[in-house]
Amino acid sequence: MAESAVNLQKAGMYNTVSGEKAARSAAEETRKVISELGESIKTGAFAPAYLLYGPEGYLVRYYKNALKKAMVGDDDMNCTVISSGSFDTDEFFETARTMPFFAPYRLIIVENSGIFQAGAGGGAKPEAQKLCELLPQLPDTTRVIFAESGADRRFALFKSFSKIGKVCQFSYMDHDWIVRWICARARSCGALMEQRAADMLLSRVGSDLNLLSNEIDKLVDYTGGSGQIKPADIEAVSSVRLEDRIFDMLSAALNGRMEKAMRMYEDLLGLREAPIKMIVIMGRQCAQILAVKNTPKDSMSDQELASAVGVSAGSLYYIRRDNLRVSDEKLEMGVSLAAELDQAVKSGKIEDRLAAEILIARLGERG
Repeated sequence: MAESAVNLQKAGMYNTVSGEKAARSAAEETRKVISELGESIKTGAFAPAYLLYGPEGYLVRYYKNALKKAMVGDDDMNCTVISSGSFDTDEFFETARTMPFFAPYRLIIVENSGIFQAGAGGGAKPEAQKLCELLPQLPDTTRVIFAESGADRRFALFKSFSKIGKVCQFSYMDHDWIVRWICARARSCGALMEQRAADMLLSRVGSDLNLLSNEIDKLVDYTGGSGQIKPADIEAVSSVRLEDRIFDMLSAALNGRMEKAMRMYEDLLGLREAPIKMIVIMGRQCAQILAVKNTPKDSMSDQELASAVGVSAGSLYYIRRDNLRVSDEKLEMGVSLAAELDQAVKSGKIEDRLAAEILIARLGERG
């Protein structure tokens, strides 16, 4: 098992304990950032400049808009938005030096410039170097928000920005935080959602905040815009994730219910799901089941284990209910065979549907 675990870690099929700790630390840092931004918005004590970035794009956009509303409201005359494309430092500073018109601040929002990353215009490029030199010269009446997909902490621009502005990294959040966020988001729309229903929604939709936000809007409309959103409403409105459909098919195969597994496979093909995607997801799910099986139950909480393995709390329940009796050898075979078939399909050695069917058949073998 030790060798298998090493191989799985190298393949990136499930998070290691250190990876789980890093994810937990990143989520904790994001909570701190959210708290500090909330206090700044409440008191009006704004930094001269903000760098909002990270993988959780929903939070980047949310706090970009929240800061804009707090600083200038709907005053478009004193707000300039520079969207993607090439970043012109001279044009940026010409705008920055313009005094606000009957308002305390002139706000500049720069979106997806890429200047904080390697690549054209970013990192050590001339525009980044020039911005690094000019940032300390921002007028007191100007506020700046950079909303970026990523930033490299090693670059001089990042270090220079950190000295004069507020750096806010938004990482993926943990299960408990997302459940609370779902309840709060529903409440902000005038509806109530208990934790049990929120957990069900998270299990069905996944942890992407954009998708969850859209599903909450649909549920609010479905329930009439007020009252309580119940599990039955989620069952009626929210679609099941592709990963959950594939997990059900995988579980059926692992437990010898091949007729059901193949029927579900045909249903997925009918929904135009790519067989190569099924292969990759089944391999990852075999690794997740293996990780759950071989983690002592008292070594961490269910929430911590779900986060470490990369599944929802609902999926963790079904893994324990349906798959703990599946042998390590079969699961390890599923991980390695999925990787082999994925490579074979991509190199043109085998047709994708046949590869998926071979994997399902092998996982359904007895013994």
